Amino acid sequence: MKNGRLRVWLLTNAPSPYQMEYLAALAKHMDLDVRLMRHAYADAAWAGGAMPPEAHVMRGWGSERHRDELRLHPSALTEVWRGAHDVYVLSGVYTSPTFLMCAWILHWRRKPWAVWFERPWPEDYRPAWARRASARSGLARVLRKRVLRWILRSATRVYCIGSAAVNAYREWGVPENKLVFLPYVCDLEPFRSCRISEGDHIRFLYVGLLDQRKGVDLLLDAFERLADEYAQVELILAGHGPVKKGCEGRRSARVRFAGHVERAELPALYGSADVFVFPTRYDGWGVVLNEACGAGLPVIVTSAAGAAADLVEDGVNGIVISRDDPEGLYQAMKYMVDHPESREAFGRRSLEKSSVVDMAPGVVRFLHAVKDMAG
Repeated sequence: MKNGRLRVWLLTNAPSPYQMEYLAALAKHMDLDVRLMRHAYADAAWAGGAMPPEAHVMRGWGSERHRDELRLHPSALTEVWRGAHDVYVLSGVYTSPTFLMCAWILHWRRKPWAVWFERPWPEDYRPAWARRASARSGLARVLRKRVLRWILRSATRVYCIGSAAVNAYREWGVPENKLVFLPYVCDLEPFRSCRISEGDHIRFLYVGLLDQRKGVDLLLDAFERLADEYAQVELILAGHGPVKKGCEGRRSARVRFAGHVERAELPALYGSADVFVFPTRYDGWGVVLNEACGAGLPVIVTSAAGAAADLVEDGVNGIVISRDDPEGLYQAMKYMVDHPESREAFGRRSLEKSSVVDMAPGVVRFLHAVKDMAG
């Protein structure tokens, strides 16, 4: 420790603005050096518009045609080799050369280090649209699995982004004393005071990437059926993505594409909604569920979202359906229209559940985790 403060080194690729805010909150309580393998989001993520000196995007070696996290970052290896920090946390793309070499150095030098992971991609789910190599190649799948097993076995701790990740890595054989519950958190106060929805309409909201993985096609199908039966329903889709053009071509007059919504405007968007819908086919977490629960919205979500295990309880604050279940999605949306009393009760309970992913308890959990690992 330096001046009584824990020195923590964190490697990741391109954290979202919410993750960067989380790291900024943590930096108030420790000497946190953040090393980024990618530029995306970074400069705009920190309060004040720029990253502090302790966080920077590293220069990578390798072809410019490759994504930044797939290149080698010598400065990361140098810092890890010198071992000047109390603990090390590795996150992001674990098959990147920088991640793997840092892990090997830390293991060889017997440093206290953790990996911070979402739950792994399901072994039995290999859709044609998945871009990862292990979805297309059996050999790549075997190699990825072996690499992950070595990492899990070698790391001092496995920081799990949610209960779904804890359960998944427990099934992989990780000892219980290595597993640490450490979900994504964000400042939910702006969302808690945003309730402005009123009138006879029932507005469904989706926020996120508009692509096949998120199940936006299923949502539009379900809403079209619903709109044929109910005149008062509306759907807002906020975000951009590869399927946006196709979605716009088939939309009804009661579907609104909000496009990219600035973060300062998101609380008002959630406040204008009555039900949040997240029909994802796979998400390791899904921070939009933090926001929806923080805004006091009833939630319809698939069990394929990692955050569903911690934030949505079926029949308590929302409805949990299976992945790729168009009929289940339609019936869940129909239930929300037909049962206004349930929407109100679900919303109150969502607000209660959101406390687990608010910023303050998240900072306390992280501090406890790194202090425990430092010994």
